[in-house]
Amino acid sequence: MTAGGDLNAAATAVSRYPEPAVRQAVASIRGALAPRLKVDTGGDSRLSGIGNARLPIVTKVTAGASLAEGRVATARRGTFGPWRWLNDGVRPYTTAAGNRHPGTRPKRTWDDPVDQVMPTVETDLVRGFDRIV
Repeated sequence: MTAGGDLNAAATAVSRYPEPAVRQAVASIRGALAPRLKVDTGGDSRLSGIGNARLPIVTKVTAGASLAEGRVATARRGTFGPWRWLNDGVRPYTTAAGNRHPGTRPKRTWDDPVDQVMPTVETDLVRGFDRIV
């Protein structure tokens, strides 16, 4: 092959790299979140005190001509609050009926798994790019 052909092949590989790499990164992040969510919710990904609402992890990858964007979101509308309660905890408060709620401790259901998996995701992205160049 010629140098021009090699450069053209490398350019083609680089232009195709973003979408599968972003898909893998999103899958890795979701894969780290799902087991932690199950542990923190008793295995069913639901919180019983709020109408038994299920807490989904929503992923989306959008690919353009030379850019791919991935998103791992906490939930659809209506379940962002329970995700915050799990992650950040709840301060003690008094209900309208005068009952005292002791609050809950932060479980960091979102933050800890993401913090743990991000160095691996970043390393995998760099290694993947290095392989094709």
